[in-house]
Amino acid sequence: MTTSNAPGRIGLGGRLRAQRQRLGWTQQQLADELSVAKSTVSQYENSVNAPDYDMLVRLCRLFGVSSDHLLGLSAEAAGPPSLPQSGDDPLALSGLRADEREFLLASLEAYRSALRLRGS
Repeated sequence: MTTSNAPGRIGLGGRLRAQRQRLGWTQQQLADELSVAKSTVSQYENSVNAPDYDMLVRLCRLFGVSSDHLLGLSAEAAGPPSLPQSGDDPLALSGLRADEREFLLASLEAYRSALRLRGS
């Protein structure tokens, strides 16, 4: 999947680069964390290719930002989605560990973002 950026706008690649640099990581260090080639990270950052859905979720979790932030749908970085409060959890997620709930919520947010981008 290829991407394009409008002139003067920071696209997904630029936001990925900024998050990587915020952590003080090299492209190789990020590639190692993701179990991909350094060239894959470079292609993402240079908007030659875009991460697929699963990789987007992994990047959001790794950087601790929302998919809206990485996709440019929000003005500033946000932490991981907040977990439902007790009594507000219609899916009964309370039986899951915190990391499992965070993963499910991040996946749901990435899915919703993908739908918004498609116009669904």
